[in-house]
Amino acid sequence: MTAESVVPEGAEQDIKTTDIDLDELREQLQGWLGDRPGTDTPPRLYNLKRPEHSGMSSISVLFDLDWTKSATSASTSCRPRLVTAS
Repeated sequence: MTAESVVPEGAEQDIKTTDIDLDELREQLQGWLGDRPGTDTPPRLYNLKRPEHSGMSSISVLFDLDWTKSATSASTSCRPRLVTAS
């Protein structure tokens, strides 16, 4: 089945996704994460990017975090889904 066979004549075939400024998002996430208690220093957020394919009702982003708690280093990879503005 092709896109042409399921899209009514005259309808748009391009899927529109929400644009997001990753630099602005990085600052917002870093500020929010910096307020989380329980770490020796604010977590470091890096490798922030959008996956090639994402949903239409939310924005997926990928990033890594590392932090120190009680002199022990830790890290994780994150994939949050952000609600789009209506």
